[in-house]
Amino acid sequence: MKIHKKHQWNLEPKSAINLQKELKKEISLNYHINLEKIKTVAGGDVSYSKKTNLCFAGIIIFSYPEMEIIEKSGAILEAGFPYIPGLLSFRELPPLIKAFEKISTKPDLIVLDSQGIAHPRQFGLASHAGLIFDIPSIGWAKTHLFGDFEEPGSNQGDFSPLTHPKSKEKIGWAIRTKKDCKLTFVSPGHKITLEQTLAFSLDNLGKYRMPAITRIPHFYSNELRLKNIE
Repeated sequence: MKIHKKHQWNLEPKSAINLQKELKKEISLNYHINLEKIKTVAGGDVSYSKKTNLCFAGIIIFSYPEMEIIEKSGAILEAGFPYIPGLLSFRELPPLIKAFEKISTKPDLIVLDSQGIAHPRQFGLASHAGLIFDIPSIGWAKTHLFGDFEEPGSNQGDFSPLTHPKSKEKIGWAIRTKKDCKLTFVSPGHKITLEQTLAFSLDNLGKYRMPAITRIPHFYSNELRLKNIE
């Protein structure tokens, strides 16, 4: 799959932050993707070795809305950037890109277990990935990183907006994906609106806390790790 935006990855943290601020200017949240015309979606995740500095990226392309696996790809790469909250894309995107480069099916949408614009600089991993590949993207995270919200109801599908602490603008959604379970946090990455991000997310709730689009690639990346080293 073609990469549309290239830059260096082995940066000092300060330089990485400055790059995020510059790239954030290229993010589009006014692009109206036709959700009814989505035929393929990509999910990806990265697993880390407990014994070495290797990381294992897994990409799965699903048919949509059937969610049948069309294609999968894995990549193994040495982690070239430390774990720093807010700069995760500089650690995880290099192996994910390596895995994506082997994929022949260009997905209509990318969904990653990460942040989109619900990020201190409004440029999380999902936004970075969407810009790199020039594909609509969504971040659907298990943990809260940035933004204010009120606790939504306890039923599946209950949600409340995430807002920027200073500007008070909406930057995403806190969603209860399963009754009485912990919240998940969804935000647009690139080339999709806030409203479409919410609509897509609510259409993809299932039996588990995290959607199949991110849950299955998580298992796949762990499988790659266990097969290759541990």
